[in-house]
Amino acid sequence: MSEPLSLTAIEIISDNLRGAVFSGSDIRFRNFMMKASYLAGLGLAMSGVGAVHALAYPLGAFFDVPHGMANALMLPYVLEYNYPGNIDKFARIAWAMGEEIEGCSERDTATLVVKAVRDLARDIGIPRTLKDLRIPEDSISDMAEAAMKIERPIMNNPRPMTAKVAEDIYKRAFEGI
Repeated sequence: MSEPLSLTAIEIISDNLRGAVFSGSDIRFRNFMMKASYLAGLGLAMSGVGAVHALAYPLGAFFDVPHGMANALMLPYVLEYNYPGNIDKFARIAWAMGEEIEGCSERDTATLVVKAVRDLARDIGIPRTLKDLRIPEDSISDMAEAAMKIERPIMNNPRPMTAKVAEDIYKRAFEGI
């Protein structure tokens, strides 16, 4: 049940988040985003969250980064790591995001998700890197160790997550690569 709800939420968000951010007084965008939030909440309540949330928690705990901002910043980096763990699902996400997928292999379609999320985040003004948030590079190891203690999201992740992998993802997020 969570997958159709989540894919619908992704589709609605992809179609309306920019409008909600830049035309906030337009109630249509706000209504769509409220519906997407509800559907996404139902989806994650049934299936749980993954490593994005686990890696976002230390940003809030150590540096007071709001959880939504931390998730939005970390999302493309964790997606980039995760997509090989479930190419079929990621291809469906690319479709839900409205990406041009005709003629693409399933793997190439899955990789479009990372770019689409990065574009959406950039368009609405989410910081791109940990550097942008002035997170000290020497805190990466401590954040990775802390993230690994948030066991349920780590266990829910589509690819195995270790402290070394988390550290590598944080390093990519620090440099923006």
